[in-house]
Amino acid sequence: MNVLSNGLKIEVIATGVVFHTLKDWGMAVGNNNYIGEPEQETYYIDVPGTNAFLDMSEALTGEPVYKSRAISVMLGSLKPRMEWDHIISDLRNKVHGRECKIIFDNDIDHYWIGRVYIEGFDRVRELGTLQLNIPKAEPYKYDLQSSAEKWLWDSFSFEHGVIRTIGTLAVNGQYSQVIPKGTMLTVPVFIVSNIASIEFTVSDGQNRFSLINGRNRFPKLKVCGADDVTLVFQGKGTVVIDYRGGSL
Repeated sequence: MNVLSNGLKIEVIATGVVFHTLKDWGMAVGNNNYIGEPEQETYYIDVPGTNAFLDMSEALTGEPVYKSRAISVMLGSLKPRMEWDHIISDLRNKVHGRECKIIFDNDIDHYWIGRVYIEGFDRVRELGTLQLNIPKAEPYKYDLQSSAEKWLWDSFSFEHGVIRTIGTLAVNGQYSQVIPKGTMLTVPVFIVSNIASIEFTVSDGQNRFSLINGRNRFPKLKVCGADDVTLVFQGKGTVVIDYRGGSL
């Protein structure tokens, strides 16, 4: 194995504790094809008496729906032979069987979610390798930051990243906010406070919804699809738009 410098960050969701394969165990990623292909859920209906069929795969959602996908990362390192039993035990104790967020060093704008398993350990002299497997990862990788979180300059990729941070909006009359397009449709949450008008509403150009103080969510209102969405607020109040984009 060549000397590599590409690792990955592992955050245990239940505890928030973060590890890094290089910094904590000196183990680098040794393969390239570690993300499995997304498999779309499909549903076809044969039309009796014909050679035709109906593709109903997107009938319910109006968009593709994907199953879980597999992630399999080969990790390796050169270590003194006497250290390997301790390293493997430490890895298993800290992440094996845990639901985790995974952030690869070459894609620091996104994280994957799934249950991690440490498997297939092998050692030849000082060279040790193992598999970090997630048999059922969620199909989309998620933006590292949501629209409601503070923008992190240090981890932002100016080549591939999309700035979604919006902050708190003070609406007095009419206010328009553009939500950038993406890949994964998602339903935003509107966290509203200080309403000082008879009515406080939001519209996506097709539907108009009344907002109340507190958390508001409308399943028909979706963002981050193939096109930008302009949200128009009417009234007087304060609102935070909270959503997280994703990508295949």
